[in-house]
Amino acid sequence: MTTLLARFDGAFVGHAIASNHNSSVLMASNLGESLLNCKGFNGPDILSRYLYLYHVNKCEIGEITKYVYQQALTHINTRSTINREQFLFDQSIVDEFVKAADKKYDGYTAGCGPVQRSFPLAFCAYISDEDLADISMAEAKLTHYSPLAGQVAAIVNCICRGLLKNQTWHDAVNSAFTIPNLHEDIRMILGRHARWSNPATTTHPAFAPTVLNAALHYVSSSKNAAQAIAAADAKDRNYCAPIVGILAGARWGIPEQMFIDNINNSQLKNLRETANRLVNLWNTEINTIKCRSHSINVRADIKSKKNKLTKIDFLFSPDRIFDASKSAGYNPAQRSYLLALCPCIDDKKLFEMSYGEAQLTHFSSHAGQVSGIINLMCRRLIKGSECNDAINFAFENILSSAIKEIQKHYQSNPVLNSYGSSAFTSNVLHIIFNSFALALEYAYSIERDYCLTLVGLLAGA
Repeated sequence: MTTLLARFDGAFVGHAIASNHNSSVLMASNLGESLLNCKGFNGPDILSRYLYLYHVNKCEIGEITKYVYQQALTHINTRSTINREQFLFDQSIVDEFVKAADKKYDGYTAGCGPVQRSFPLAFCAYISDEDLADISMAEAKLTHYSPLAGQVAAIVNCICRGLLKNQTWHDAVNSAFTIPNLHEDIRMILGRHARWSNPATTTHPAFAPTVLNAALHYVSSSKNAAQAIAAADAKDRNYCAPIVGILAGARWGIPEQMFIDNINNSQLKNLRETANRLVNLWNTEINTIKCRSHSINVRADIKSKKNKLTKIDFLFSPDRIFDASKSAGYNPAQRSYLLALCPCIDDKKLFEMSYGEAQLTHFSSHAGQVSGIINLMCRRLIKGSECNDAINFAFENILSSAIKEIQKHYQSNPVLNSYGSSAFTSNVLHIIFNSFALALEYAYSIERDYCLTLVGLLAGA
């Protein structure tokens, strides 16, 4: 069985050698650095790194991303020395850049650039399985507006994640194609890639579904990484081969003899260092965290002591507070509302800090996103916003499609056909349009354990 380290190192090295160290390697390395520094996905930070990379090196990053760069320059004072921080924009402004690029190219923005650069998302332990597809699509949309670019990136990243968890190649591929609402051009690939490397119709060679079809074909029909990369390189060196390198590396690992001549290459060494730092997150000893009635039992790495433990003994570095199990509970949203009342925390940081507070005990991003929604709503209500305006403002930060669905249905549906934080959030938002007394009475009639506290909080605000 291929080891975890071999899969990590294999995907990064496979990408580098199959792409002949092109600019997508630099972009992937920058993405990995952002994930490690931000401890998760931060779209504006990632895009700032891509754009500054191009600004400094003028490397080939694709026409669409170049146009996004040109749009960004219109918002920067180019008379002074430009640094990376000047390419940091609010997500709403980034969205304007991306829509402008889509309009410039008449909607033809379903290229394979995002799938070549975004694979470090699959190897980042800060991103849960349930969020990987949504975050992959969000990363693609930093430059490519077409949903096909994001869906292809999501499939490749989900395959890599499945391989990391020791799924067979067949199971990892089949599982990745269960992502909801896949475009028909993408769904058809599952049934045809094993027999044909090309789609049934002629497309641009960089069209993401076409590249995905070919990449899956070469990896599925090969016996090892060297054979898969050689087959892809002979047919499509620019678009398909880098993705084959990623998938083949994650499936089999890359033997050292395949890159021995470049083993001291500085770019490759930096890339492997990023892979090593990411794998260390997966290898961190997992603290067992169980939340029951707001009590936390932590199995800490503390030696037995005769004296009574103090709170100092429970101070851990952030990377030690980690729970990879299902942990999308409601507790963080119930306890963290004081963040919304704190004048030292500005609106732009409130969601991020609410999310971070939730991850002290609950690894699932759903728990953090729900906390962020509740706290942003409180903040806006305190500032005098109408309830609907406060809700719409709070949902601007949400990536998870499951939670975004709540925004569409909460007024008509008090209870979702699901469980956990997403369901109780819908309950809360449905109820708070009543007066304080009626809101509590209505909440009490629906369920008494989870929803009631937050209804009291938001109705009071």
